[in-house]
Amino acid sequence: MMRTGKRSLALLMALVLCVAFLPMLRLDADAADFSYVYSGKYIYNWGTRGEAATFLSPNAEAFYTGSNAYEVLSAYAGGSGVSDAPDSDLYDALQDLMKNAHSHITSYEETKNLYQYTDCQNNGGKISSFYSGAEIGPSWNGSWNREHTWPNSKGLAGDDENDIMMLRPTSTSENSSRGNKAYGESGGYYHPNSESNNRYDLRGDVARIFLYVYVRWGNVNGNGKYTAWGASGVMESVEVLLAWMEADPVDTWELGRNDSVQSITGTRNVFVDYPELAFLLFGAEVPDGMSTPSGEGSQRCDHNNFDQGVTVAPTCTAKGYTLYTCRTEGCGYCYQSNVIAAKGHSYVSGICSACGAVEPSKPTYATEIVPGKAYKLGMFSTDKNAEYYFNGSMSGYYGATVTDFAKGVDVFAEEVNGGYRLYFMNGTSKQYINLVVSGTYRNFTFSGTATTVFTWDAEKNALKTTLADETCYMGTYGTYVTVGVLQASKLRDTDYIARLYNEKGGAAEDSCAHQYEAVVTAPTCTKGGYTTHTCGLCGDHYVSDQLSAIGHSYQNGVCVRCGVTELAPNGITISFRDKANRTVFTTSQQVWEQNGITVTNNKASASSNVADYGDPVRFYQGSDVIIAYPGMVKLEIDCSGLDAKYVNSWMNVSGGTATKNNGIVTVVFKSPVDSVTYSRLPAQSRAYSITVYVEEGIGSCQHESTVVEGAVEATCTEQGQTGKTRCLDCNAVISGNEVIPAKGHSFEAWTEEKAPTCANAGEARRVCESCAHFETKVLSALEHQDADKDGLCDLCDEKLLGEAETEPETEPETDAETLPEKVPTTQPATTEENGQMITVSCSGTIAGAPAGLLVLMSVGAVLTVRKKKDR
Repeated sequence: MMRTGKRSLALLMALVLCVAFLPMLRLDADAADFSYVYSGKYIYNWGTRGEAATFLSPNAEAFYTGSNAYEVLSAYAGGSGVSDAPDSDLYDALQDLMKNAHSHITSYEETKNLYQYTDCQNNGGKISSFYSGAEIGPSWNGSWNREHTWPNSKGLAGDDENDIMMLRPTSTSENSSRGNKAYGESGGYYHPNSESNNRYDLRGDVARIFLYVYVRWGNVNGNGKYTAWGASGVMESVEVLLAWMEADPVDTWELGRNDSVQSITGTRNVFVDYPELAFLLFGAEVPDGMSTPSGEGSQRCDHNNFDQGVTVAPTCTAKGYTLYTCRTEGCGYCYQSNVIAAKGHSYVSGICSACGAVEPSKPTYATEIVPGKAYKLGMFSTDKNAEYYFNGSMSGYYGATVTDFAKGVDVFAEEVNGGYRLYFMNGTSKQYINLVVSGTYRNFTFSGTATTVFTWDAEKNALKTTLADETCYMGTYGTYVTVGVLQASKLRDTDYIARLYNEKGGAAEDSCAHQYEAVVTAPTCTKGGYTTHTCGLCGDHYVSDQLSAIGHSYQNGVCVRCGVTELAPNGITISFRDKANRTVFTTSQQVWEQNGITVTNNKASASSNVADYGDPVRFYQGSDVIIAYPGMVKLEIDCSGLDAKYVNSWMNVSGGTATKNNGIVTVVFKSPVDSVTYSRLPAQSRAYSITVYVEEGIGSCQHESTVVEGAVEATCTEQGQTGKTRCLDCNAVISGNEVIPAKGHSFEAWTEEKAPTCANAGEARRVCESCAHFETKVLSALEHQDADKDGLCDLCDEKLLGEAETEPETEPETDAETLPEKVPTTQPATTEENGQMITVSCSGTIAGAPAGLLVLMSVGAVLTVRKKKDR
């Protein structure tokens, strides 16, 4: 036993000597070394700040597969610099990947409760403030801010400004220090390491966030309003951006945050997973040995030995191109050039004659008005060959539009004497769509008060109204794609009249002879009333006659309607005297936040940053002001001591009853609301503070009664939609529209269309059970058969040639001689045990070595042990 132990120890020592001459092994962490920590569907950020990411996480690896694999993406041609990068194939491919995967758009309010997952460290705990790393949260208490790393004032206008990938949690002082200055190294620029005194290196972090917004949202030049580059932009220069990318590699905190954000939104920042793509996008060389999660950056080649190229023809949906591949051994880098646009489908009777794809159904416009039914307000532009839908926001005096049907706002019609009023929901408040005369102009606008009554034009299937003794429609001019006012006397062939589009697409929608049954839900003290109409034949439904909650009626502290005891309300105040409460300020927006109350003002002074807060704050004429706090039953707006002209605008509120007393405006709501909107203040208003009151025990609506709107069933080739779930009590959207993946074809068995013969191949065909799509395959030609040996084929009677006599092929016999193993060339190491010499070399096999030693040797060295005879 002792002898065996000594021998093992001697072998181990010899192994150490041998391994000392081997190259050092790099033992990086691997994606399989950890598992995600979930809270529901959300993933906690598992990373650590400053810890280099030397591998791709499992979710990252799964994101880049098939046509989105790095090898495919990096093959697209980028630009040669800033000017043409946005026009490159690589830009388009990266944008399509991130956009198509983006299944959920975060709201500004929603992000408060999501940072506990995305911006924690090591799977939970406190939120790590972006710039300084200071611990904040994890719950929202109004003491910290949400920083637009890409400032609102520099081109954000819509879903991009609430994207949690870009919107980061920071302490109040950090947000204030950064302001809206561009990132950079020169004077006047903001250096992201300043808040942490270089404790954390954030140069690469902000560069990769910049690139995400630049590509995912297409924020290249903000429609001419700003530039992404320079002091008036977001990043000093592309040279600084790429230098920061190299100097500050991706850490595991960034990679973990990418995983967490993906669990919320469905998409990732490709420049975190593959920083190499940033250099390729701007036509720069990936630096030698640059540390990246994938390791692709360290695999360098001069790419000076390309082949002649392989041409791939375009299809209906895919581009054509010539693919050039580097022939240097071990490289394999390739790129695409000579790109040819996809041909597009050529539909004949609804089927593409080139590829067999089924023509997708388009949304159909309404041919009658059903009050309470959800529509999209849209127009089809023959000039641009696309539909455009009103998205609920303004662009100057026009309504902004989008091409994505699901992103169009739901528009409803309510029947009144003489016609209809149009509205959409802003939270729990109705926003009426009005056409107004402003001087010599006719403008499209919306507010909390309805002023326009529309009538139905059965010939044009559109709504019209009379404005300044002129028949007017909603629509857009020529090649423009905003909703404005069209005068009937000035209509041209290039103008597009807006119509109400049905939520469900396809011509079959109105094929049912609907038989609706009405069910009335009466309003209560705290819930609205409505009538639901459901077709007993097809299930189609709509809601009408929506009524507000009737509110409590207290006598001696008890509601005579529902018996609820009146509770003393709690006053919660936001002060406009403290500048620290103003978390966002641009020339077009102010956001005040304190004690959970948020006040948003979409119009600020272009000339003064000081006069718009303090004693008192100013809210300009035409501003949209939103006051938000869950479950408000009363507001008190302190305008004490101010002139009446500054107070009266606060009286014009929808959804509540306003009174004033000594400069204090009191607004009472019949039932709790989460927000109230003052749309386009008729005059300048001022205030020192706002106090909100909520009833104890009564919070936001519990959304007990809901309806699904806009659901579209998925087909074999087209995505469907789950539709929006809307609360019938408060009209809030409970769940957004989600995409349902296409189902894919379900084929029947193959059937023989053309039988094969001895001379010619045949053809088989199979048809999808759900649609008209079909596939064909070739059936190989048959072989001649001559069972009766009469020289004629038994199948086709063709005369056959005589069979040639041939010797059977045999392989030559060889005496294979087993060669001895190659003698090791490495100088052996020796050790002596009890007078016996044991030789250890770094190649060959082991004779008589203990089994445990074989396991140790699995790191890479194979040893040969020979025992010398005693002398």
